[in-house]
Amino acid sequence: MWVFTDREVSRLLALTPRRAAQLRRLGLLRPADRPGSYSFREVVSLRVARTLLEQGLTVRQVGTALAALRRLVPESEAPLAELRVVVRGGEVFIEKDAQILEPSGQVVMEFSGKELA
Repeated sequence: MWVFTDREVSRLLALTPRRAAQLRRLGLLRPADRPGSYSFREVVSLRVARTLLEQGLTVRQVGTALAALRRLVPESEAPLAELRVVVRGGEVFIEKDAQILEPSGQVVMEFSGKELA
């Protein structure tokens, strides 16, 4: 099993101090005064969260999506690494079992104009 240190994670993900602080607020990055080690799945989760923040989502939106993922997959230790999070028009959606879900768990029905004609 691969294990990464705080320094390695920061280097791999090219984390700025601001981005690291945001990831700490989400509970994904350990506090600076309590360094630890991260599994590969945790690093993937950090990368996904960093990407969502870079796409313009707020820490609150990412936190809401993370809470929704934890409800959808309660047995998972790293739901961001297991489910796909999609941003469309500034809104967050989750892909699970070939379905698009809102963070509430509600299935999103998508129709094209051709299907309605």
